[in-house]
Amino acid sequence: MSTQLHDEFALRVFGPVVVVVWRGAVTADAVTAVERVLEGTAARSTQPIAFVTIAQFKAPVPDAAVRERIVECYARLGPKLGCVAQVVEGDGFWACAARCFIAGIGMLSTRERPMAVFGDVAAALEFTVKSLGAHVDRGTIVDGLGELRCPAG
Repeated sequence: MSTQLHDEFALRVFGPVVVVVWRGAVTADAVTAVERVLEGTAARSTQPIAFVTIAQFKAPVPDAAVRERIVECYARLGPKLGCVAQVVEGDGFWACAARCFIAGIGMLSTRERPMAVFGDVAAALEFTVKSLGAHVDRGTIVDGLGELRCPAG
C-alpha cells in the first residue's frame, strides 16, 4: 500500500483501487501527483483499476484547466481505468450542489467507463466492487481512510 499525505490531498493505493481524499483546493500540482499514481497503478495492474475521490468539507470545485487535465488523464488511462467513484461528503446545500454539478458534468461528457457521484464512502465502494467485478477489500479501505482524512473530517 502506497500512501501520500499532502496539505491539499491524501492518497493511498489499495491493490487496484486508488483513493484520494481532497483536503482543500484541487490544484494542477496535486493533479500531477495523482496522475502519476494512477498511471503507475494502472501499469502494474493486470486488471482495470478504480479511482475513488472523496471531497471533504467544502473543497472548492477545480477550475476549468484542472478539470480538463483530469479528463485528459482518464483518456490516457483508457480501458485500464475501470471506474470512477466521486464522493462529496456532507448533507447541506453545498454538498448537494457540488454533487449535482459533478453529476451534470459527467452527463455532458463522453464516458468510456462507469462513473458516479455519491454522498458517502460505503455507496461508492459498493459501486466500485460492482464495476470492477473483482475482489476489493472494502474493510481495509474504510480502515485506511482515517489516516487520509483531515482531523476535523
